[in-house]
Amino acid sequence: MFFHYFKYYTLSTLRQKSVIFWLMVFPIILGTFFHAVLIGVYDKQVKFSSIPVSVVVKTENPNFRTVMDQVSEGDDALFETSYDSEEDAKEKLTNDTVKGILYVDPKLSLTVNSSGIGQTVIKSFVERYSTTEAVITKTAMEDPMNIPKVTAAFSDDLKANISKPLSDGNLNTYMTYMYNLLAMVCVLGTTVGIYIAMNNEANLSALGMRNCLAPSSKLIKNFAGLASGCAVQTVCALIALVYIVFVLRDDLGVSFPMAALTVTVGSWMGVAMGFFFGTIGKFSEAARAGLSIAFSMLLCFLSGLMLGGMKIICMEKVPFFNNINPAAVICDALYVLNVDRSYDRYLVKLFTMLAITVLFTLLGFITTRRKRYESV
Repeated sequence: MFFHYFKYYTLSTLRQKSVIFWLMVFPIILGTFFHAVLIGVYDKQVKFSSIPVSVVVKTENPNFRTVMDQVSEGDDALFETSYDSEEDAKEKLTNDTVKGILYVDPKLSLTVNSSGIGQTVIKSFVERYSTTEAVITKTAMEDPMNIPKVTAAFSDDLKANISKPLSDGNLNTYMTYMYNLLAMVCVLGTTVGIYIAMNNEANLSALGMRNCLAPSSKLIKNFAGLASGCAVQTVCALIALVYIVFVLRDDLGVSFPMAALTVTVGSWMGVAMGFFFGTIGKFSEAARAGLSIAFSMLLCFLSGLMLGGMKIICMEKVPFFNNINPAAVICDALYVLNVDRSYDRYLVKLFTMLAITVLFTLLGFITTRRKRYESV
């Protein structure tokens, strides 16, 4: 009997157009938008890349050329150096192809046409090189024997752009929007939970009337409905995860199995919340669906889906709220998987999700237990 109800609850849920849109279509649309607009911003504006600079040599300086070659080599090169004529260099600067022009004549000078991080780095390099060159020149005049030591020290200091990651994960700060997107899919499982609850309440739907008249146990029907809802919701969440990881090819910084475990438990939590809310009051199905979506999106907003800094604001104003906001808990679980080497904090988030799931499931069963209807 359990599997009979499980089958037909699943088919009935999949026929709901609102479920298909909010849990399958909408996350794909929003994920594509985030990928196109936000994810590339990190690489363009935040992540360091070699600074394009043009060098105009009016007086040959072998030492300077050696230094420039040294800081322009490798994957973590400080500069992307090109040696140009003065006219070509000015044209590149005008077109913003390079951030600055270095003149070697014989002293080093810099020309820029705007301000920014790249220009500041070039200016600091010029000042450092000029100071060190003066030190070496003075050393050559006063104590030539110390020139190798000074030159070696200068060469070591030129390794200014050394990669020292804070974490083994993806440091793209905009990836939290993808975490929130997955959290949104899980929390929107409230729509599935509400639909399951209404199908077992005689005063809420025609199908609920027929189910209540059936001789089978209401407990079995509720368990079958919850299992069906969790299965449908989990599949929807995994579809969103697969789309982000394998279609958009966004690096979440989390192994796929762990991310799948997180969204699976998060999906159960969303369905359990909806199951409880679906047993409260006598609202129509449309009203319940609208309220559940509005409530879910509010939780996602407070978690940072629409405004990245909102979760920080909540942490400052209401410190405990992020620990009980289902959307924030799911997002934090994915985040700590990304940045932490251990699973200590992740397990706290995982058990929090499980506790919320059990709590709302029990409340839902308590609310529906031994209900009687004078008239339906």
